[in-house]
Amino acid sequence: MNYAKKTLIYFIGHTTIGVIALLFALISNLSEGYREGVISGISGGFIFTGIMGIIVSIKLIKNPKKALEVEIAKTEERTQL
Repeated sequence: MNYAKKTLIYFIGHTTIGVIALLFALISNLSEGYREGVISGISGGFIFTGIMGIIVSIKLIKNPKKALEVEIAKTEERTQL
């Protein structure tokens, strides 16, 4: 469960960075081509992956059995190189 909460916080930060980049692109005085690239590339990527990660993290938190399995798999010594 601890892993799922950390992941949720990470993806909330990820989405926040995307929103900040979007606001920066809209407010600042950039050329149209550069502004379009920032909005569609950087902001879109951060926001999309952040929202998808938040959805997955919330599903993981709602299912404690699956969260425990994922946490065990992440810390399993046999899978570490």
